Amino acid sequence: MIELTILDTLTSVKDIDLFDNENIKIYPNPSTKNITIAFTDSKNENRTLTIYSSTGQLIKTIETNKSIVTIDRNNITSGLYFYRVQNTTDKKIIGQGKLVFE
Repeated sequence: MIELTILDTLTSVKDIDLFDNENIKIYPNPSTKNITIAFTDSKNENRTLTIYSSTGQLIKTIETNKSIVTIDRNNITSGLYFYRVQNTTDKKIIGQGKLVFE
């Protein structure tokens, strides 16, 4: 018998750029050290930032209500990653895209 547990709904990178990310600025991208994500909208809402590897593995989850978040590269290997930003309250996706650590 095999037991299957679904931990998250990100199973594909298809259509990853369909969201309007104009309120999210990421720099530097690509990066060799840390990446900064700035939320340029005026909302001071609670957000959940989730980072996945190119294989869909959950790498890091950050909950914040700040307008700037720095992703510390500690223990993150070089490669392509995907991020998703959701409203913490209703889980609405605010934006998503790609990150590259060199």
